[in-house]
Amino acid sequence: MTQASARIRELFAQIDMTPWGPEEQSLVAEAVKLAVELGDEELEYRARMRQTSSANMAGDTELTLSSFAWCLGRHDADPVRFPTDVGSGADLMWQFKWMAGSLRCSPAFTEAQIDAVLDDMEEHYRREGLGLSGVWMARFESAWSRGLIEEAEKYRALLTSTPRDEHSHCDACTRSQLAGFFVDQGRAEEALALIDELVEGGFSCAEEPEHALARGLLSYLRAGRLNDAVLAHRRSYRLARTDPDNLAIVMLNLQFVVVTGNYPRALAMVERHLGWLAHDGLNDDAHAVALATIALALEAVDRDGHGDAVVRGADSPSLVRFFGEHTGAWTAAELAAAAGAGADRIARLFDARNGNTSFSERIDAIRALRDERIEVPLGSEGYAPQTATDAPATPEERLHRAVCLADWGAAPEAIAAATAAVADGLDAARLHGIIVGAHAARDDWDAAAAALPTRIAALRAAGREAQADVEDAAGLALYGRTQEGDAENIAHLLARQDLPDEARGDLELAVASERVDNADTEGAITHTLSAIGAFRDAGLDDRVAAAEMVLLSLRAGSGTPVLEEIDELLERPALTAGSRGRLLELRARLRGAAGEYHSGALDADEASRIAAALGITADVYAVYGLAAMLFHDAGAPAEAAARYRVAARLAESDGNPQQYLTLRYQLGVSLMNAGDAGESAEVLADTLNRETELGVPDASRGQTAGALAQALELDQQFEDAIGAWQYAGELFASGGDQVMSAHCHVHAGRLFGKFGMHEESVEELTDAVAIARAHPDEDELLMRSLHLLGQATGAAGDPVSDTHLDEAYAMAEAEGNAWTMADITDSRARARAARGDVDGAVAAALQAADAFVSAGDSDGAAGSELFAGRVLAGNGRAADSVPVFRAALEHADPQGPLRQLSAIEFGEVLASLGRHGEAAEIRGIADA
Repeated sequence: MTQASARIRELFAQIDMTPWGPEEQSLVAEAVKLAVELGDEELEYRARMRQTSSANMAGDTELTLSSFAWCLGRHDADPVRFPTDVGSGADLMWQFKWMAGSLRCSPAFTEAQIDAVLDDMEEHYRREGLGLSGVWMARFESAWSRGLIEEAEKYRALLTSTPRDEHSHCDACTRSQLAGFFVDQGRAEEALALIDELVEGGFSCAEEPEHALARGLLSYLRAGRLNDAVLAHRRSYRLARTDPDNLAIVMLNLQFVVVTGNYPRALAMVERHLGWLAHDGLNDDAHAVALATIALALEAVDRDGHGDAVVRGADSPSLVRFFGEHTGAWTAAELAAAAGAGADRIARLFDARNGNTSFSERIDAIRALRDERIEVPLGSEGYAPQTATDAPATPEERLHRAVCLADWGAAPEAIAAATAAVADGLDAARLHGIIVGAHAARDDWDAAAAALPTRIAALRAAGREAQADVEDAAGLALYGRTQEGDAENIAHLLARQDLPDEARGDLELAVASERVDNADTEGAITHTLSAIGAFRDAGLDDRVAAAEMVLLSLRAGSGTPVLEEIDELLERPALTAGSRGRLLELRARLRGAAGEYHSGALDADEASRIAAALGITADVYAVYGLAAMLFHDAGAPAEAAARYRVAARLAESDGNPQQYLTLRYQLGVSLMNAGDAGESAEVLADTLNRETELGVPDASRGQTAGALAQALELDQQFEDAIGAWQYAGELFASGGDQVMSAHCHVHAGRLFGKFGMHEESVEELTDAVAIARAHPDEDELLMRSLHLLGQATGAAGDPVSDTHLDEAYAMAEAEGNAWTMADITDSRARARAARGDVDGAVAAALQAADAFVSAGDSDGAAGSELFAGRVLAGNGRAADSVPVFRAALEHADPQGPLRQLSAIEFGEVLASLGRHGEAAEIRGIADA
């Protein structure tokens, strides 16, 4: 074996163990390249068979077709050297099914070419002695997509009557495809029956159940199954949203979002998935449907009053082939028209190919959705904030805006505004000062040095020679630079007796800045006070106010109460909008620190409004995030979520991905706290995916995965929640946080146990116990893990449960935790019942009830007594159960579900004993 062939076989082993994706595609490409260079056609065949599968999974239709054609040619020429199945899932006859699908999705291929591939497929299947289920499915799908409905029905009948075989579509795909056909034919009831069957049966594959769920969304809506529709959308979109090959699935979800009236969400989805149009160059079927759906969504946004909203990403060069050339950013209204025209253009090509108008009718059906509206709120998403303001119309307005931006500290915007305003000739010295100061604030000292001479010249031109002389002498030290000799120079200038008051104020602030850099807060305060006095003597009220802001920040940082002084300063008419915004932000933080969360949140809200009005974009998300955090602390998670959503968008626009992800995580948690677990799960899943793309450390991703698991569980998506808990545990473990990994094992084990999957539950909880034992300080974790492990082994009838529960009980007893001791005793009762120990179970349950009462949990006592009554009644001892059920009724919360349940079951027991009068009386409690 040569070194090259050994390397190729090594690559095959790696490919077969690597998930679909860029890494796997790179390995496949290397294997093909090496095989071609080696000239070994058998190895090349095996490599290209893998390449066909890889390209199909990646949505690369062109490579799929070319690779398959090469392999089919070799197989037909020599079936022995080039067998249909080379292992690892690379099966030429299975891949045949992809070819017909690829051809029908592009009008570049004729009817004759499609039929020839189908005939060739059938011939090969028959020659290989294979079942024809896969052939009938391919012919059914081809006829359906080309609008040949009678022919599609013919092959559907053949498909459903033909026995399944190893080349049939999987159970999930078959149901999904048939459901999609029924939806298209207006047979919604049949479609939903298949989709329900798929979901309830737990059928899944590469793109299921997300495709089936998406196909049923509008049918669920029209059938009045609104909750099912929302759950289906959440799950389908969450599963589909990260893979560009799922374009069709995402578009079905987008149609649902439009019909339910969630237009801001629709715009966000368009922006998120617009680039997917360029993913597969030959899938014109999906392109046309996507373009029609994008047009539908953006027309709705336009009707909602936001047609001028910029659609981010639409100006990508890769999208020109779909929308045409365009100057500048696309608005929603403009892109809607271009997308609609693009859909029509492709539809005409399909109609010409198919010889009918079926494809145009599909596009018209999507357009018709604009007239359908079934209001179902899907979350609190709103339109992105518009920070751009109307351009200042006068020199005075332009000057004022530049000053406000500088006072806020928005350096990039201040530079741009001041530069634009200089041409007006109004207070050029001040504008050039703003430019120098803003460059200095960004630590761009070269740019500041280049701008300073112009500032000095403007001062002289304005007749302010003394100020110009001081700035010329002080240089950039006056703007906060701290090079060697600067401090001495400033001190020398301050000693001059002929200094104008403004220059003295500037020099004092420069010294204050130097004192801050040297952690001398008291010195900084002293010099800031001197600056305030100098500006006041100069009659510069706005400079006084700005310097007092500096003073309050210094005092607040040193722990001095300043809220009253801030209140007074906010009343000053000389305070600019920029200064007011920053002062409100400071007061918001101070109020938050004082526990005045709601008033602090309102301050942060007003500061963010000012920032938006000024057109500030850079870093302004921090103010929205502050408002969100304060609303969260004030117990208003819905208000917090609204601010986190805006803050995240602004962080993304500002090119800060890490901050964006942090804010998105906080948004997800706030949505969960606000009771919107479905949207929370969607946001957190997206955040986790993006964290993975950015290479965020495993432990951090574990935190996100854990929050996602909580959201999924609250949304009753329990299967996915278990998977998320397990993934979170893996991430924490690989990130070095074993304790958090154990907590995730506990949650996964708890859920497995809840659904009777005892073996899986025991496995998870055993791992949790092992980790907890390795960390002596984690007593609570160990106790809980042992308790749940005892429950899991007990439910499975394993006597070892007693050992686990006894150890957990001893730990609770050592802590004096009476309630947990009662709870563990209740678990012991249930474990005994599972082993058939009726007397032991009843005794333990009644002991638990007494312990719950002692611990102050009367309802807990009722639960244990209800269980004891059930055990007795279920084992032929109905009479013995009567006093136990009666005790459960007495202890149960009068307004809680346990009282009603106890009454119903107690009534049935009494009736079985012939005590019908008492049974009727007790049942009356349940009906009350």
